[in-house]
Amino acid sequence: MWSQRVLRRVTIITGHERSFWPAIQMLGPSSLDDNSAAANASPNVAAFKGNRSLSGSEKDAQKRLIARDLFKTMATSAVQGGMSKSDQPMFTPALGAHEHTADYDRVIAVMTREQRWRSRMLEVLAPSPNLTIVDLGSGTGSFAILVKDTEPTVRMIAVDPDPAVRAIAEDKAGDRQIEFITAMGNEPIASVLQGTVDAVTCSLVLHQCPMEAKIGILANAYRLLKPGGRLLVSDYGEQRTLLMHLLFKQVREVDGYENTRPNKDGMIPSFMADAGFERVEELKLTQTPTGSISLYSGWKAV
Repeated sequence: MWSQRVLRRVTIITGHERSFWPAIQMLGPSSLDDNSAAANASPNVAAFKGNRSLSGSEKDAQKRLIARDLFKTMATSAVQGGMSKSDQPMFTPALGAHEHTADYDRVIAVMTREQRWRSRMLEVLAPSPNLTIVDLGSGTGSFAILVKDTEPTVRMIAVDPDPAVRAIAEDKAGDRQIEFITAMGNEPIASVLQGTVDAVTCSLVLHQCPMEAKIGILANAYRLLKPGGRLLVSDYGEQRTLLMHLLFKQVREVDGYENTRPNKDGMIPSFMADAGFERVEELKLTQTPTGSISLYSGWKAV
Protein backbone atom coordinates (compact mmCIF):
# COMPACT_ATOMS: atom_id res chain seq x y z
CA MET A 1 0.00 0.00 0.00
CA TRP A 2 3.01 2.26 0.61
CA SER A 3 3.84 2.21 -3.11
CA GLN A 4 0.34 3.36 -3.98
CA ARG A 5 0.73 6.32 -1.59
CA VAL A 6 3.96 7.16 -3.38
CA LEU A 7 2.16 7.06 -6.70
CA ARG A 8 -0.47 9.46 -5.49
CA ARG A 9 2.19 11.86 -4.26
CA VAL A 10 3.86 11.62 -7.67
CA THR A 11 0.65 12.62 -9.41
CA ILE A 12 0.20 15.59 -7.08
CA ILE A 13 3.76 16.83 -7.56
CA THR A 14 3.67 16.50 -11.32
CA GLY A 15 0.25 18.14 -11.53
CA HIS A 16 -1.69 15.14 -12.84
CA GLU A 17 -3.60 13.90 -9.80
CA ARG A 18 -7.02 14.54 -11.32
CA SER A 19 -6.18 12.72 -14.55
CA PHE A 20 -4.14 9.77 -13.29
CA TRP A 21 -5.19 8.99 -9.73
CA PRO A 22 -8.40 7.13 -10.75
CA ALA A 23 -6.28 4.93 -13.02
CA ILE A 24 -3.79 4.22 -10.24
CA GLN A 25 -6.61 3.39 -7.82
CA MET A 26 -7.92 0.91 -10.39
CA LEU A 27 -4.67 -1.06 -10.11
CA GLY A 28 -5.32 -1.76 -6.43
CA PRO A 29 -2.74 -2.37 -3.72
CA SER A 30 -2.10 -5.95 -4.84
CA SER A 31 -0.79 -4.74 -8.19
CA LEU A 32 2.01 -2.70 -6.60
CA ASP A 33 4.70 -3.62 -4.09
CA ASP A 34 7.80 -2.08 -2.59
CA ASN A 35 9.94 -3.43 -5.43
CA SER A 36 7.88 -1.64 -8.07
CA ALA A 37 9.03 1.31 -10.13
CA ALA A 38 6.74 3.45 -7.98
CA ALA A 39 8.70 2.57 -4.86
CA ASN A 40 11.93 3.20 -6.70
CA ALA A 41 10.58 6.62 -7.63
CA SER A 42 10.31 7.64 -3.98
CA PRO A 43 13.89 8.98 -3.71
CA ASN A 44 13.12 11.24 -6.66
CA VAL A 45 9.99 12.46 -4.89
CA ALA A 46 11.89 13.03 -1.65
CA ALA A 47 14.66 14.89 -3.45
CA PHE A 48 12.11 17.09 -5.18
CA LYS A 49 10.26 17.90 -1.96
CA GLY A 50 13.41 18.45 0.10
CA ASN A 51 15.27 20.75 -2.28
CA ARG A 52 13.84 24.24 -2.23
CA SER A 53 16.75 25.67 -4.22
CA LEU A 54 15.93 24.03 -7.54
CA SER A 55 15.61 26.38 -10.47
CA GLY A 56 12.59 26.29 -12.77
CA SER A 57 14.34 24.16 -15.38
CA GLU A 58 15.70 21.82 -12.69
CA LYS A 59 12.21 21.41 -11.26
CA ASP A 60 10.88 20.57 -14.73
CA ALA A 61 13.64 18.02 -15.22
CA GLN A 62 12.90 16.44 -11.82
CA LYS A 63 9.19 16.29 -12.64
CA ARG A 64 9.97 14.49 -15.90
CA LEU A 65 12.13 12.00 -14.00
CA ILE A 66 9.36 11.33 -11.50
CA ALA A 67 6.78 11.09 -14.26
CA ARG A 68 8.95 8.65 -16.18
CA ASP A 69 8.94 6.30 -13.20
CA LEU A 70 5.18 6.66 -12.88
CA PHE A 71 4.67 5.88 -16.55
CA LYS A 72 6.93 2.84 -16.28
CA THR A 73 4.89 1.56 -13.35
CA MET A 74 1.59 2.05 -15.15
CA ALA A 75 2.94 0.36 -18.28
CA THR A 76 4.16 -2.71 -16.43
CA SER A 77 1.51 -2.97 -13.71
CA ALA A 78 -1.76 -1.98 -15.38
CA VAL A 79 -1.66 -4.98 -17.68
CA GLN A 80 0.69 -7.89 -17.11
CA GLY A 81 1.72 -10.31 -19.84
CA GLY A 82 1.63 -9.80 -23.58
CA MET A 83 2.76 -12.02 -26.44
CA SER A 84 5.89 -12.62 -28.39
CA LYS A 85 5.66 -12.11 -32.13
CA SER A 86 5.69 -15.85 -32.71
CA ASP A 87 2.63 -16.27 -30.45
CA GLN A 88 0.54 -13.48 -31.95
CA PRO A 89 -2.77 -14.44 -33.59
CA MET A 90 -4.19 -12.66 -36.62
CA PHE A 91 -5.69 -10.09 -34.26
CA THR A 92 -4.51 -8.67 -30.96
CA PRO A 93 -6.85 -9.76 -28.14
CA ALA A 94 -8.39 -7.17 -25.86
CA LEU A 95 -5.69 -5.79 -23.52
CA GLY A 96 -3.08 -7.85 -25.36
CA ALA A 97 -3.99 -11.32 -24.06
CA HIS A 98 -7.14 -13.44 -23.83
CA GLU A 99 -6.89 -13.79 -20.04
CA HIS A 100 -7.51 -10.03 -19.70
CA THR A 101 -10.67 -9.93 -21.83
CA ALA A 102 -13.03 -9.92 -18.84
CA ASP A 103 -11.31 -6.78 -17.51
CA TYR A 104 -11.45 -4.87 -20.79
CA ASP A 105 -14.44 -2.61 -20.11
CA ARG A 106 -13.20 -1.65 -16.64
CA VAL A 107 -9.68 -0.82 -17.83
CA ILE A 108 -10.78 1.09 -20.95
CA ALA A 109 -13.30 3.16 -18.99
CA VAL A 110 -10.61 4.53 -16.67
CA MET A 111 -7.43 4.44 -18.71
CA THR A 112 -8.84 6.06 -21.88
CA ARG A 113 -11.48 8.47 -20.50
CA GLU A 114 -13.88 6.37 -22.57
CA GLN A 115 -17.01 8.36 -21.83
CA ARG A 116 -15.39 11.53 -23.18
CA TRP A 117 -14.14 10.27 -26.54
CA ARG A 118 -17.13 7.97 -27.20
CA SER A 119 -19.59 10.79 -26.56
CA ARG A 120 -17.66 13.01 -28.97
CA MET A 121 -17.74 10.28 -31.61
CA LEU A 122 -21.49 9.80 -31.13
CA GLU A 123 -22.07 13.55 -31.39
CA VAL A 124 -20.27 13.68 -34.73
CA LEU A 125 -21.98 10.53 -36.02
CA ALA A 126 -25.41 11.93 -35.09
CA PRO A 127 -27.32 8.78 -36.11
CA SER A 128 -30.62 9.47 -37.79
CA PRO A 129 -33.54 7.06 -38.33
CA ASN A 130 -33.12 3.94 -40.46
CA LEU A 131 -29.41 4.33 -41.22
CA THR A 132 -27.19 1.28 -41.68
CA ILE A 133 -24.07 1.57 -39.53
CA VAL A 134 -21.20 -0.91 -39.29
CA ASP A 135 -18.78 -0.90 -36.36
CA LEU A 136 -15.55 -2.64 -37.39
CA GLY A 137 -13.68 -4.09 -34.45
CA SER A 138 -16.66 -3.59 -32.18
CA GLY A 139 -15.11 -5.30 -29.16
CA THR A 140 -17.49 -5.62 -26.24
CA GLY A 141 -20.16 -3.66 -28.11
CA SER A 142 -20.01 -0.41 -26.13
CA PHE A 143 -20.31 1.95 -29.07
CA ALA A 144 -22.82 -0.19 -30.94
CA ILE A 145 -25.04 -0.15 -27.85
CA LEU A 146 -24.61 3.60 -27.48
CA VAL A 147 -25.69 4.15 -31.08
CA LYS A 148 -28.68 1.84 -30.74
CA ASP A 149 -29.82 3.55 -27.55
CA THR A 150 -29.54 6.93 -29.26
CA GLU A 151 -31.46 5.91 -32.40
CA PRO A 152 -33.28 2.55 -32.04
CA THR A 153 -34.28 2.39 -35.73
CA VAL A 154 -30.66 2.17 -36.91
CA ARG A 155 -29.57 -1.12 -38.41
CA MET A 156 -26.47 -1.66 -36.24
CA ILE A 157 -23.91 -4.25 -37.30
CA ALA A 158 -21.05 -5.03 -34.92
CA VAL A 159 -18.08 -6.91 -36.37
CA ASP A 160 -15.22 -8.38 -34.31
CA PRO A 161 -12.97 -11.43 -34.77
CA ASP A 162 -12.86 -12.45 -31.10
CA PRO A 163 -15.64 -14.82 -29.97
CA ALA A 164 -14.90 -14.04 -26.30
CA VAL A 165 -15.59 -10.33 -26.65
CA ARG A 166 -18.62 -11.06 -28.81
CA ALA A 167 -20.08 -13.10 -25.95
CA ILE A 168 -19.59 -10.14 -23.60
CA ALA A 169 -21.10 -7.78 -26.18
CA GLU A 170 -24.19 -9.92 -26.70
CA ASP A 171 -24.74 -10.17 -22.96
CA LYS A 172 -24.45 -6.38 -22.58
CA ALA A 173 -26.75 -5.74 -25.54
CA GLY A 174 -29.61 -7.76 -24.08
CA ASP A 175 -32.69 -7.48 -26.29
CA ARG A 176 -31.35 -4.61 -28.40
CA GLN A 177 -31.51 -5.49 -32.08
CA ILE A 178 -27.80 -5.48 -32.94
CA GLU A 179 -26.33 -7.85 -35.53
CA PHE A 180 -23.15 -9.35 -34.09
CA ILE A 181 -20.77 -10.90 -36.59
CA THR A 182 -17.55 -12.77 -35.82
CA ALA A 183 -15.15 -11.80 -38.59
CA MET A 184 -11.99 -9.87 -39.28
CA GLY A 185 -12.52 -6.20 -39.98
CA ASN A 186 -10.81 -6.44 -43.36
CA GLU A 187 -13.07 -9.22 -44.62
CA PRO A 188 -16.30 -8.93 -46.65
CA ILE A 189 -19.50 -9.22 -44.60
CA ALA A 190 -21.87 -11.74 -46.14
CA SER A 191 -25.01 -10.08 -44.77
CA VAL A 192 -24.04 -6.59 -45.92
CA LEU A 193 -23.77 -5.65 -49.58
CA GLN A 194 -20.89 -3.45 -50.58
CA GLY A 195 -21.84 0.16 -51.21
CA THR A 196 -24.95 0.06 -48.99
CA VAL A 197 -23.73 1.33 -45.62
CA ASP A 198 -24.34 4.90 -44.44
CA ALA A 199 -21.55 5.05 -41.88
CA VAL A 200 -18.65 2.91 -40.67
CA THR A 201 -17.07 3.38 -37.27
CA CYS A 202 -13.84 1.96 -35.87
CA SER A 203 -12.65 2.52 -32.30
CA LEU A 204 -9.30 1.63 -30.71
CA VAL A 205 -8.62 -1.00 -33.37
CA LEU A 206 -6.04 0.26 -35.86
CA HIS A 207 -3.29 0.80 -33.30
CA GLN A 208 -3.43 -2.92 -32.47
CA CYS A 209 -3.11 -4.08 -36.06
CA PRO A 210 -0.11 -4.77 -38.26
CA MET A 211 0.20 -2.54 -41.31
CA GLU A 212 -1.50 -4.97 -43.69
CA ALA A 213 -4.55 -5.20 -41.44
CA LYS A 214 -4.75 -1.42 -40.98
CA ILE A 215 -4.83 -0.93 -44.74
CA GLY A 216 -7.29 -3.81 -45.17
CA ILE A 217 -9.75 -2.47 -42.58
CA LEU A 218 -9.80 0.99 -44.15
CA ALA A 219 -10.22 -0.49 -47.63
CA ASN A 220 -13.09 -2.63 -46.38
CA ALA A 221 -14.75 0.41 -44.81
CA TYR A 222 -14.54 2.20 -48.14
CA ARG A 223 -16.06 -0.77 -50.01
CA LEU A 224 -18.94 -1.05 -47.54
CA LEU A 225 -19.92 2.62 -47.68
CA LYS A 226 -22.41 3.98 -50.15
CA PRO A 227 -21.39 7.10 -52.12
CA GLY A 228 -21.50 10.00 -49.68
CA GLY A 229 -21.00 7.65 -46.71
CA ARG A 230 -18.74 8.52 -43.81
CA LEU A 231 -15.98 6.77 -41.88
CA LEU A 232 -15.25 7.77 -38.28
CA VAL A 233 -12.14 6.45 -36.54
CA SER A 234 -11.38 7.01 -32.86
CA ASP A 235 -7.89 5.82 -32.06
CA TYR A 236 -4.53 6.82 -30.72
CA GLY A 237 -3.00 9.27 -33.13
CA GLU A 238 -0.02 11.58 -33.18
CA GLN A 239 1.28 12.14 -29.66
CA ARG A 240 2.10 15.84 -29.81
CA THR A 241 3.55 16.47 -26.35
CA LEU A 242 6.22 14.79 -24.28
CA LEU A 243 3.62 13.85 -21.70
CA MET A 244 1.32 12.14 -24.22
CA HIS A 245 4.29 10.48 -25.91
CA LEU A 246 5.43 8.97 -22.61
CA LEU A 247 1.93 7.91 -21.60
CA PHE A 248 1.37 6.17 -24.92
CA LYS A 249 4.32 3.90 -24.16
CA GLN A 250 1.95 1.95 -21.91
CA VAL A 251 -0.16 1.05 -24.93
CA ARG A 252 2.89 0.31 -27.05
CA GLU A 253 4.18 -2.13 -24.43
CA VAL A 254 0.92 -4.09 -24.64
CA ASP A 255 -0.03 -3.82 -28.32
CA GLY A 256 3.43 -3.79 -29.88
CA TYR A 257 5.84 -1.08 -30.96
CA GLU A 258 5.59 -1.92 -34.66
CA ASN A 259 1.79 -1.98 -34.67
CA THR A 260 1.50 1.34 -32.84
CA ARG A 261 4.26 3.29 -34.61
CA PRO A 262 2.10 4.56 -37.52
CA ASN A 263 -0.48 5.85 -35.02
CA LYS A 264 2.17 7.61 -32.96
CA ASP A 265 3.59 9.18 -36.12
CA GLY A 266 0.18 10.54 -37.18
CA MET A 267 -0.15 8.36 -40.28
CA ILE A 268 -3.81 7.31 -39.97
CA PRO A 269 -5.18 10.28 -42.01
CA SER A 270 -2.75 9.42 -44.83
CA PHE A 271 -3.87 5.80 -44.77
CA MET A 272 -7.50 6.93 -44.97
CA ALA A 273 -6.75 9.13 -47.97
CA ASP A 274 -4.85 6.28 -49.65
CA ALA A 275 -7.95 4.08 -49.20
CA GLY A 276 -9.94 6.61 -51.24
CA PHE A 277 -11.52 8.81 -48.57
CA GLU A 278 -11.94 12.51 -49.20
CA ARG A 279 -12.09 15.47 -46.80
CA VAL A 280 -10.05 13.54 -44.25
CA GLU A 281 -9.54 15.50 -41.07
CA GLU A 282 -8.91 15.21 -37.36
CA LEU A 283 -12.01 16.56 -35.61
CA LYS A 284 -11.37 15.99 -31.91
CA LEU A 285 -8.47 15.22 -29.59
CA THR A 286 -8.89 13.67 -26.14
CA GLN A 287 -5.95 13.48 -23.76
CA THR A 288 -6.00 10.39 -21.57
CA PRO A 289 -3.78 8.57 -19.03
CA THR A 290 -2.62 6.35 -21.92
CA GLY A 291 -1.96 9.01 -24.57
CA SER A 292 -4.09 11.19 -26.81
CA ILE A 293 -6.99 9.71 -28.79
CA SER A 294 -7.94 11.38 -32.06
CA LEU A 295 -11.27 11.36 -33.86
CA TYR A 296 -10.74 11.18 -37.63
CA SER A 297 -13.38 11.65 -40.31
CA GLY A 298 -13.39 10.81 -44.00
CA TRP A 299 -16.03 10.65 -46.73
CA LYS A 300 -16.61 8.45 -49.74
CA ALA A 301 -17.14 10.60 -52.81
CA VAL A 302 -20.71 10.95 -54.11
